[in-house]
Amino acid sequence: MKTLLHFTLACAVSLLAGCGTTTELSAAEPAKPLTGTEWKLAEIDGKTVAASEGLRTPTLQLDSTAKRASGTSGINRFFGSYDSSGAALKFGPLAGTKMGGPPAAMAAESAFLKAMASVTSFSIVSNRLELKAGDKTVLRFQSQ
Repeated sequence: MKTLLHFTLACAVSLLAGCGTTTELSAAEPAKPLTGTEWKLAEIDGKTVAASEGLRTPTLQLDSTAKRASGTSGINRFFGSYDSSGAALKFGPLAGTKMGGPPAAMAAESAFLKAMASVTSFSIVSNRLELKAGDKTVLRFQSQ
């Protein structure tokens, strides 16, 4: 009788533990794909991107078919090529429109484009994209 009770309790604990794990796994959001997702800039060099007059939040979209990167750089739109293999990511020369804006907005756009040019790899966790130059995260995006 005692053995049957222990067996029943062990089964009940196993079932409850299994239920807890399933709940945790289903609550985790799957990673967004690098391509086909619109990414919105959240940080440059670890600093939160703050809204400023004349500056839109930079965005990034990667088209896997055309191997084309595009988005907004703050004031202007940009486009260019990219190459990725595994976790490696490199942007080709980026071209863009040539509108001007307030000095602070122009400086923020310049910092964004400079960071894009330094990217060598990426990682994605859930809805966050990190672009890295070597081991340093230079840009952090969130999916739209």
